[in-house]
Amino acid sequence: MAQKLLASADQALLEAVTTFKLSFSGTAVDSDILEHLDRAIAGSAATLSNPGTLRGRAFECLVMAYKAERRGGLCEHSSEKPWRCFYKYIALLTSSLATCLFTAKQHVQIFSWLRTSLWWTTSWDFASPITHLTSTESMRPFFAFGSSELDLLVNPLVSLVCQPGSINSYTLQAAQAAVQALQSFMFSESLHTLLERCMFRLWRAFQSAVFEDQVRVDALALVGSFLRPLGNSRRDCVLLCAKEILFSGPLLKLGANKQTPVGMWEWDKTNVRMWDWKVGPNAWWGEVPPPPPTPKTADRQLERSEEHGSTTLWEFQCNNGSWVPYCEQACKLLEQTWHQLPSDPSAATSSGQPSASAASLFLSGDTEYTYSIDLQKMQQRNITTGRVRSIRRNLLQQRCCQQLEACPHKTELETLRSRLADLQEQLLAKDRAVKSSKIELISLGQRLKRQQMESDALIWQLLRSREVWKNELQKLDEVKCSLPNLVAGMQAVLAGLLPTGHTGKCQETLKVKVVEVYSVCNVDVWQKYKTQRDTIKRRLCNQSVIKSPEDSKLRANPRLHSLGALLLQGGSSHILQEACNEVLLLHGTSAESAQAIALQGFDGRLARESDLYGKGVYLTTDACKALSYSSKPPECATTGWFVVARALLGYPHFTETHRQGQNRPPFRALPNGQQELYDSIVAAPGIIYSKADFARQVHWEYVVSDWQAYPEYLVKYQRL
Repeated sequence: MAQKLLASADQALLEAVTTFKLSFSGTAVDSDILEHLDRAIAGSAATLSNPGTLRGRAFECLVMAYKAERRGGLCEHSSEKPWRCFYKYIALLTSSLATCLFTAKQHVQIFSWLRTSLWWTTSWDFASPITHLTSTESMRPFFAFGSSELDLLVNPLVSLVCQPGSINSYTLQAAQAAVQALQSFMFSESLHTLLERCMFRLWRAFQSAVFEDQVRVDALALVGSFLRPLGNSRRDCVLLCAKEILFSGPLLKLGANKQTPVGMWEWDKTNVRMWDWKVGPNAWWGEVPPPPPTPKTADRQLERSEEHGSTTLWEFQCNNGSWVPYCEQACKLLEQTWHQLPSDPSAATSSGQPSASAASLFLSGDTEYTYSIDLQKMQQRNITTGRVRSIRRNLLQQRCCQQLEACPHKTELETLRSRLADLQEQLLAKDRAVKSSKIELISLGQRLKRQQMESDALIWQLLRSREVWKNELQKLDEVKCSLPNLVAGMQAVLAGLLPTGHTGKCQETLKVKVVEVYSVCNVDVWQKYKTQRDTIKRRLCNQSVIKSPEDSKLRANPRLHSLGALLLQGGSSHILQEACNEVLLLHGTSAESAQAIALQGFDGRLARESDLYGKGVYLTTDACKALSYSSKPPECATTGWFVVARALLGYPHFTETHRQGQNRPPFRALPNGQQELYDSIVAAPGIIYSKADFARQVHWEYVVSDWQAYPEYLVKYQRL
């Protein structure tokens, strides 16, 4: 029962947040919606703290509330109640983090949303949510997971303390949480980075802003707690921050009371001491080193150092190995600190003198980067990125000696220059040789390209050699010749030209075996066909119709150009004129008609006007349709014939119904206003050719005149 009540409260909260988000599409917020949201948030308090509830749904509600705040434009409304509702819900969720109901990523997500909200307002009390987020109990799940999950929480904290408006209590609370974690759980490089960022922000804040005495006292107590978990290399920034806090306000009068945080410190006019560490007046955050200068800039920097009495030049090493000088002020500071270092670091530590690390510097400027200078290791470390660079102390006297030592070697320098000139000449000679070889290589490439083109021309001529007879004028005694090597290729043609999905009698095409193939070589019939082809081609070219608008409809038949490709795979090539839509088609017939077609060509006088699509020669791309017209001879009922013919479709007419009684194609309108006959008739599958019984066309059929078709092959087959 309790589970059902919690689920209902959670659902009510989800609906309230959804309504709350949608309400911001207008210009005002309904007070009833806000009250409903308040009641839903109060009713869902148990769902966020009870381990047995669906915490995923609660987290989803937070996501929707956050989107309502970001996309709905809460910051654009003057009313404070929408903000209060949203932050009440955030505080409710953050207070439940200690119950470990949320995962590490959800924990960090909640904190990142809260951090984003700090950009939009500074008037609301975020102390409670931040306290819950950075408390030891809330951070405990991260330490149980490991250092990687800990970094998930620390990285948003580092970003938080660097945001405008988050200097006072937010910086102190975030830094205090990091100190507690560092003291109680484990070491983390991210925590040290967080501490350094907090110190840097506090130092800059006390330089530019005025704070109440109690804030300064709290900050000073926090700074004192930093010293114990930090290593020697990180104490300087803490001591410097304490110096700024003490010397920039009226807290010196509180030092007499040793019970206050101020009483933990000892100081005079120039130094600040706590336990055995102290920092003097020479420790500071200076300017960021300038970008790598040119050699001329380095020389000017060197001259400037000489004018101001400096005998050394401090430099740091870039990525390319070159050395870049620091600015003038940084050089002076580094040199002064260098002279303050003791000769024996161990003796200096025992006697109370500053060690090498205690006298280290922190250089910073207008950018967010701060650099720690270790004069003992001669290294520079970027506190933000952790990048370490080498530094050096370059004496001007050493550089002058190097320049003086270079004078006696003038003769050697001239020799080296002469040798360099010889090497350059040799390099130019090799370059000329390479260019000459390149020209020769280009010439060889062009010659190879010409040879390749000649080879391609010979191959093309060889492919056309089978049709050489078509250009001859002599009369051949035999108009057909057997081609046994084309039998297998023609068998593949029958299998490839069977339409997909055709059943019944059409499947009998697969039970056919090609036994003989004859090539028709009739010069008289070819010349008449060729004349007709040239006429159609010339007429279409004069009309600027190289490809007619009907070509797209022709391409709807996938088998229209398959016959030529299948024959090419079988070893027979054909040169077709695309300008006049010349294609290869099938024509089923009897044995006697096949022999007559080979001798005299297709005879249009035998065509009938009563045919379905008018008078003409009927051709098809479907093998089953062609074989259905092959009559069975009485002497052998298992054999049949069909013709593979060239056909000139020209400018075709796609009929929508039957054309019985017509002896020619219809007229088409020309651009000049005249009329001209179509060159062929095309009947596509699916058209209704009989309105009486709604009979539909099943196969592709093409109708042309007699001299628009030429018999290319005669094929004899056998039914199995």
